Amino acid sequence: MTSPTLQTDRPTVRRGFTLVELLVVMGIIIVLIGILVPTLIRAYSAADKTKAAADLQSIGVALEAYRGDFGDYPRIDRSVATGYGQDTGAVVLCKALVGAGGTVEPVATPYATLTSYNPGDLVSYSGVNYVYIRYTTGTINAGNPAVPSVGSANPYWAPWLTVDGLNGPGFRIRQQGKVYAPYLQMDRFKIVAGGTMLADLNNNPILYYPASINKPNVYAVPSATNGGYVAKYNPAFPMPLYCASDNLGFMSLVELQAELGDYSTNQAIDTVATATNPGEAAIGNYPYLLFAAGPDSSFGPVGVVTSATTLAKWQTNKIAAAGCDDVTNIQR
Repeated sequence: MTSPTLQTDRPTVRRGFTLVELLVVMGIIIVLIGILVPTLIRAYSAADKTKAAADLQSIGVALEAYRGDFGDYPRIDRSVATGYGQDTGAVVLCKALVGAGGTVEPVATPYATLTSYNPGDLVSYSGVNYVYIRYTTGTINAGNPAVPSVGSANPYWAPWLTVDGLNGPGFRIRQQGKVYAPYLQMDRFKIVAGGTMLADLNNNPILYYPASINKPNVYAVPSATNGGYVAKYNPAFPMPLYCASDNLGFMSLVELQAELGDYSTNQAIDTVATATNPGEAAIGNYPYLLFAAGPDSSFGPVGVVTSATTLAKWQTNKIAAAGCDDVTNIQR
């Protein structure tokens, strides 16, 4: 008689992952991250640009309301006493649409060289008050180049008169006169640099360039009788259609020229094709330009050149402008 085979229960052995399997899984995860992260970044950037575009549209509506009340868009004071309106486009925009001043001019300390200043600090210089408008976070050492001298190409200071007849948002044109409420919903916008400039999501200022009322010939270079298309302010010439000096501390002349289609940077639009210039077209007849810095938090195209006019320069500037992520009211 055969004895039955004894059966014993043996524990099931669970085999772990091998090193190769772990490496394969890690490789798949890395590939997925490489695919998803850029997609997420692009999605966030697109959302930021959409929000900035909506904000610019709201500012455009506010500017039209301002024009309805006062007959014109906010203008930059270009008198000699205020330094030719240097760098005041963003400041004028905020002051006109928000009116964050008061009833008494604050006491401004005398300007001192080699002193550190923060955005929004007020100083007095030659009888004029100036506000420090650099929007970089932290304390900046202004130094000698930042002296707010008359007519200088100064990227640090803007002339500033904060008295607007009303404490807080809103303003009066004359004492005890009509109170004009802010033209913007204050909860939708940031204000930076001591209440002097409207800002985007990344705290970069919104730049404002009012078009010249003189209607210059944009197809001719600046001269004693014509202001041209895009140029810096020159008291000896009429005003260009768009003045780069309005926000020169944030966007250079050549960057603005490239943004607006003047790839040869000769301050005019060349419609006739040549060996060094295939031809240009003006952006259109805009009464003002608005710019937000875009996802890269930097104004203007990257890589624009100012060398002698060549076909390579023209092509480089056009490519740079096409790749710029600034948000603007210009219909491209």
